[in-house]
Amino acid sequence: MSENVNQSQEINQEEIKNIKIFYFMHEDGIESKYKFPLVLLVNGRSYNAFLKAKMNGTTMYYIFDGNLYVKLWLDNVNHILTYIGSVKDPDTFFDDYGEVVVVDYLKYDKEDNIIDCGTKKLKLEGFNLVDILEKLDSDLIEPTLAIICERLS
Repeated sequence: MSENVNQSQEINQEEIKNIKIFYFMHEDGIESKYKFPLVLLVNGRSYNAFLKAKMNGTTMYYIFDGNLYVKLWLDNVNHILTYIGSVKDPDTFFDDYGEVVVVDYLKYDKEDNIIDCGTKKLKLEGFNLVDILEKLDSDLIEPTLAIICERLS
């Protein structure tokens, strides 16, 4: 009987993937001919972003709220790199296709620093991006976590 209980506990317990985040002073500018609009719909709320494809295959995600933005991308060992910056004029025009990312379920446990993405759980380690965004602009937290869940993990 106890063997069956232990097996069911193992099956019910979700594996948590550790994600390492580093802050990287990487002010490369947001101008590029290889950028595309990205509309995020997270828990019923929409956010504006864009992705920028680099020639080396790296994709950078820029999430905006007013003049402030968060940039996220992966390094060559799949750590998440981030940079927070501001622009004088965040208005950008696109005449090419765009993408839509819909995230119906996203919860963040601040105490354990774990994102519940619905289909997976991620433990954030290293640079405390959520804490910084809470102090700068809390409206950037949900879309940032959504990009981490959907595109960078």
